[in-house]
Amino acid sequence: MSASSSMARMLFGLRFVHQTLGVLIFTLVTQLPAQELRVYTTVRDIRLDSSDKAPVVARSLTLFHAGKSYDFIEGAQEVTIYEPAKKHFVILALSRNLMTEVSQDEIRHFLSLAETEAQKVIQSLEKQESPTSRAAAECLTFQLNPDFATEFDEASQTLKLSSKGVQYRVKTSSQAAPELMETYLKFADSTAQLNSVLYPRALLPAPRLLVNEQLRSRSLMPMVVELEITDGQPIHWRAEHEISSRFARLDREYIHHWESKIKNGSLRNVPFRQFQQEHLAPISTSKR
Repeated sequence: MSASSSMARMLFGLRFVHQTLGVLIFTLVTQLPAQELRVYTTVRDIRLDSSDKAPVVARSLTLFHAGKSYDFIEGAQEVTIYEPAKKHFVILALSRNLMTEVSQDEIRHFLSLAETEAQKVIQSLEKQESPTSRAAAECLTFQLNPDFATEFDEASQTLKLSSKGVQYRVKTSSQAAPELMETYLKFADSTAQLNSVLYPRALLPAPRLLVNEQLRSRSLMPMVVELEITDGQPIHWRAEHEISSRFARLDREYIHHWESKIKNGSLRNVPFRQFQQEHLAPISTSKR
């Protein structure tokens, strides 16, 4: 598997989490200030083992502080800083000494171009008669216009969204503070759109945004999230999060370190498309 496809697969595992807050350790959530929040995420592959010993797909640390969110992907050494008041992202590729800045409007423009291109690909695939081409066309069509059958079990507080080949199963709580839920879901919506553009092999964001909307409409906070895809390359992943109102000892140092790198010029600031190409290039051929 290529470096870019490996990274895209790892990031997809994390981004399915970021569009819903799957929390296994959900302590004091009704009392947390929206300004400061720590979420440590582990994504496990539970196709063969549903225990806590199941293989780890990826890990991330998300910190909400002073009106910004800082999302650190350990394996990729990538930090995404989102400032909702300015509708603005700064993305750091620490192992490459790279950074880029991009607005939400620019992301939406890139996403519109990607959706237009997807429509062209669908039309081309539909002209072919092979089962593989038809399946690929159906997959792309679903990503553009997802259609889930939605069930909500009041007794277990479980929300299930199902379609042909894709299922989300979300154990929820109605006790979370509305400010916390909306802060996280705004972040989740925005990063879902960003990563669909940044990572060429990632899914388009519409299915994930639809899950968020179902949660909003019911005023629910997800507590445990599973995603199962049976079409194409099958996956069955579970999000495990630890949430806390207190930062760990090093968290503020992380934030200071990242902000310092932005301000002191130690990172090469490049346009978004150039950042995308260099960040996803194999290490051996990347510019140093």
